[in-house]
Amino acid sequence: MGTPDLIEPIVGWRQWDINLPPGPARGAPFRLWSPFVSTYWPPGEALRARCTSDPSSPHPEHACGIYALKKQFDLWQIAHNFLKNLRSSLRKEPNYFEGIVLVIGEVSLWGRVVVCQRGWRAEFAYPRRIFLVIPESWESESHLELHALARDFAAYGVPVEFKVVEVEVRMRPPRWDPLAPPHGAG
Repeated sequence: MGTPDLIEPIVGWRQWDINLPPGPARGAPFRLWSPFVSTYWPPGEALRARCTSDPSSPHPEHACGIYALKKQFDLWQIAHNFLKNLRSSLRKEPNYFEGIVLVIGEVSLWGRVVVCQRGWRAEFAYPRRIFLVIPESWESESHLELHALARDFAAYGVPVEFKVVEVEVRMRPPRWDPLAPPHGAG
């Protein structure tokens, strides 16, 4: 066994989907899922990457691994596109997206790590901080549902915070500092 390159995990940024855990889900709390490969992130356990053709994941020449971006700004571009599409959909069907939030956050990465152009692909990962990004207009409308969702995500044992944003189309994503005080704080 070789000496690790780093003692501390790498910290990156990523997006998650919200869904029920696998198996019988009646009354089950919502959990985090990977958005592009339907992978459940169990609370209290590190997620381990799997490769379909090689036991060593992430493999440098494959697309396997758990993805995270280096820069918060790159993640905000993804969030901006989500919110822009959301606004377009809300114009067509105002109630269609009721209760849906964007879940982004910091993630710790470790084990084998492949450096990519805008981030990393790692063997192991676990959420470090979870942000529920909600359009400004939903803050009061879905208050109880949003706090119930935050309680569900408390099972991960990491900070869960709300970030309220304006839903408007802009040329550049808004600057967002996760260390800034919560919305409405003095």
